[in-house]
Amino acid sequence: MGVSTKELLHSRVIAAFLSANEPHGLGSTFRDEYVASLMNCRQVGAARPINATILVNAVGAHAKVARELAGIDILLDFPDLRLVVAIENKIHAIDQP
Repeated sequence: MGVSTKELLHSRVIAAFLSANEPHGLGSTFRDEYVASLMNCRQVGAARPINATILVNAVGAHAKVARELAGIDILLDFPDLRLVVAIENKIHAIDQP
């Protein structure tokens, strides 16, 4: 399709799937599964691990999704939970733990 090197397009697609309001028919399922996967995420240099209770409470919670905000590719904001997830989309990066 000729889009393999278009980072902004990739970010748009990811952001659309993260938004429960887009017409993909998934509601918050994709976003909920993504946030749940962060429980197993290795954190480098973090003062403390991500609170699993907050991640569990994010299931189905209201979230705002923004793209290209202050240099962040995708921002996932759960204002009621005081949880913000910043996603840096690097299409040429190799898989990493």
